Amino acid sequence: MWHEDERVLAYYAVMPHSIEAADLPRKKRGGQSGTIPCYLIAKLALDQSLQGQSLGSQLLASAVARLAAGGDELGGRFIVVDALHDQAASFYSHHGFSPLPGSERRLVLAMKEVTGALAHYGTQ
Repeated sequence: MWHEDERVLAYYAVMPHSIEAADLPRKKRGGQSGTIPCYLIAKLALDQSLQGQSLGSQLLASAVARLAAGGDELGGRFIVVDALHDQAASFYSHHGFSPLPGSERRLVLAMKEVTGALAHYGTQ
């Protein structure tokens, strides 16, 4: 998203990633062991002047939708985020991400949960 004075107001960066099945709650593992392919939302940023307008939710929805489309073709099973602070972790939790055991700021969303999460993004 660009502002007329050419400042970047919002962006996200995503990348291939992996997670160890042992790091996931047993319920999310789905019987898998070893390394599981996934995607990492490495950055999700919104200019402070735009915060509080549900635009962060829309930006996250865009990132998740793009990863879900790629996941269908490339096989990633989860989307991972590393929240910088508790408020960010709460934001991701509100949007369907679950914290990993022992790491409240590392959260995951299973690809099979994406449809429900995307429906929820517009409700904040």
